[in-house]
Amino acid sequence: VRARREVDARGAWTGVRALEGIVESPVLRADGTLLTSPGYDASTGLLYEPNAKFKRVRPTPTKQHALKATEMLLEVVKDFPFASEAGRSAWLAGVLTAFARPAFSGPAPMIAFDANTPGTGKGLLADTVSLIIEGRSVPPTPQGESEAEERKQITAAAMAGTRLVLFDNLTRPLG
Repeated sequence: VRARREVDARGAWTGVRALEGIVESPVLRADGTLLTSPGYDASTGLLYEPNAKFKRVRPTPTKQHALKATEMLLEVVKDFPFASEAGRSAWLAGVLTAFARPAFSGPAPMIAFDANTPGTGKGLLADTVSLIIEGRSVPPTPQGESEAEERKQITAAAMAGTRLVLFDNLTRPLG
């Protein structure tokens, strides 16, 4: 712990590139371009180590390309019993926020999935975001037994740089 504090206190290290995080799928950069080349990206400080083969993305997509991509994303959840279009839009916003997260500073919204009855697939719906963004499932995290425990869980995930966290089967408000 002491060594980590000393390294953190040092700040910048001459000749050592800053590492902001590691990503395994293409992400949006702050300038609106895509990070698609494996390796270290100096403009974002991200190390891109792809975990799958991704199709080439057009450098200048049109509105038609964006509409087609939206259609393809929504195809993934076409059989999910959303109560309204707002729910479908919230799911899509969750996917796009996770994809664009490296492009903006500050907080990102939490996306909540709820249903009137158990067994509707809320966990699977949430997991589709991780499957699309990271290429693998996100393990569910049970709600902490107290607010103090929840703070520890959230702080630990933030310090670890965890991109996505799934708090499953909440029995009281989170946070």
